[in-house]
Amino acid sequence: MGVVELKGIAKHFGDVRAVDGIDLKIEEGEFLVVLGPSGCGKTTLMRMIAGLEIPTDGEIRIGGREVTDFPPRLRGIAMVFQSYALYPHLSVFDNIAFPLRSRRGKDKLNKSEIINKVTHTASLLEIQDYLKRRPRQLSGGQRQRVAIARAMVTQPQVLLLDEPLSNLDAKLRASARDELKDFQREFNITTIFVTHDQIEAMGLGDRIVVMSS
Repeated sequence: MGVVELKGIAKHFGDVRAVDGIDLKIEEGEFLVVLGPSGCGKTTLMRMIAGLEIPTDGEIRIGGREVTDFPPRLRGIAMVFQSYALYPHLSVFDNIAFPLRSRRGKDKLNKSEIINKVTHTASLLEIQDYLKRRPRQLSGGQRQRVAIARAMVTQPQVLLLDEPLSNLDAKLRASARDELKDFQREFNITTIFVTHDQIEAMGLGDRIVVMSS
């Protein structure tokens, strides 16, 4: 289950209250958009859900489990950053395969399993023809798809997207927005999307949470 529950979530940096007491439930398969200006705490909220920041107060539950103090790898989530954070020296195939190769113990996959998962995910996002290329050889939209494929290949319960369209030009943003929504609907994955763009929020979200600074 990809239900995400936030209960009294707060994050303080000294005297600065970046996030101050949020109660929110995101249903399984929902596309929730967090909308707000720079500095309002939306990325901090996202990072707490991901496990990259520990809340000052409150509780986070994913799929019915309390994960407030869990590291990211134990939360069943995947995150796409604003910069995409692709490894420039690795091929598209190796970028997508990276989180699979990082698994250890009983979760470790053999070579054929990794190849099958990467090629299947790449075909779903229509980037199978680019697997041997480096990120610098791709367009912005193609790099975005690689970043999403790397997130999706682990089959997460929850997908977190931190302004992943902001580096694209206006025309490409519109088409990428449509593709992202179609992709999310097809897989019915719980998705939390952070943006400062009202048009983007209205075009994507099943529900919109507005944060103010």
